[in-house]
Amino acid sequence: SNRSLTTELILADYASIVRDLFEGSPVVAFGGSYGGTLTTFFRHAYPELTVGAVASSAPVGYYDPERWPQFGVTQYSFANIVETSYAECLDAIEGAIEAIRADPAAAADAFGVCEPSGLGPTDPAQLFQYALESLPQLDYPYPVDGRPANPVAAACDALRAEGEPTRAAAHVASLALGYSLNSSCFPTLDEGPGGIPGDGPGPDAWGKQSCSQTLHAFSSDTVVRRFAFNLTQQTALCRSLYDQSPNLDALTATYGGYDLPNTTTNVLFSNGDKDPWHAGGFLPEHFAGQPSSNLFCFMRGAAHHLDLRTPNPLDPPDVTACRARAFDAIRSWLAASPPSPLGPDDAPNPTASSPSNPSNPPPPPPRGAFCARGCGVFASRR
Repeated sequence: SNRSLTTELILADYASIVRDLFEGSPVVAFGGSYGGTLTTFFRHAYPELTVGAVASSAPVGYYDPERWPQFGVTQYSFANIVETSYAECLDAIEGAIEAIRADPAAAADAFGVCEPSGLGPTDPAQLFQYALESLPQLDYPYPVDGRPANPVAAACDALRAEGEPTRAAAHVASLALGYSLNSSCFPTLDEGPGGIPGDGPGPDAWGKQSCSQTLHAFSSDTVVRRFAFNLTQQTALCRSLYDQSPNLDALTATYGGYDLPNTTTNVLFSNGDKDPWHAGGFLPEHFAGQPSSNLFCFMRGAAHHLDLRTPNPLDPPDVTACRARAFDAIRSWLAASPPSPLGPDDAPNPTASSPSNPSNPPPPPPRGAFCARGCGVFASRR
């Protein structure tokens, strides 16, 4: 039920799972995106249940807006990173938006939407803009889920090529949103186009959480999109959907926001420079060097939680190095934990695979747990 969609209850559920399945064994938590945020909060709220955690692309700082100025964050940070991703084709993006607005009927045909409103609730360019905001998070150096390697560059190439800009924009939208222009029509999205950058209130589970604890106070003043965050309007939308009002400070009041690296131990925080969420992450420039058992990785050339994906020869060096640091940290956390009640033959060998040995790469974390908006799991020696 929607009443169960709170961060506190999600963490309590996982605490119950860990107690039931891993009692007596050291546990490490992993998470990416919202899963990374949950992993951070879990390590803080239930430190006795884990020996450490890996939190990738966890934008916890975005939930602490009062302290944004101290960490160089503004309401435009997310959107500005998106715009920087398209530095080579901003003129082409502007031309495509103008073409869509000039002939919405042709755009609806090109994009393959099921109805004209599928292009956007108030502007026919909104679906395209939503796709542009989504793609930098997925800008991986190798093909993933039908997208080519470096899909942002591929999008720029398509938009700058000779031809109809609306058709090129439709191609980019299909690339980002994962649909085929040759299949049946693309259904109207309930959440996203025209809304807050990075998603916000809507009729799905994430939209509901945005109406309580996870609303992002993001605006955009870029070639990609103009959007001004208005808390009064977002509150009215939330009240119409769920009869509740968003609280921008709820998560920080409960878990600590930017104070978390100083109040929580044994967490490796990783962020990539391509990822628009990284501005809200805990970055080395702000926290490295402090007396703490936490670790901080900043990965150049990395999109959203790339370090949690299966190792690949095309991974940027920073990603490979961050994975190695994670493995070293996990080994140290496990080594410092009390002995497992199981025999040595029952526990996996933590040195059996290594990111520094390409012929025997570590397996990717199993999917599960926090995968609604990112991925998170618990791993144990058990």
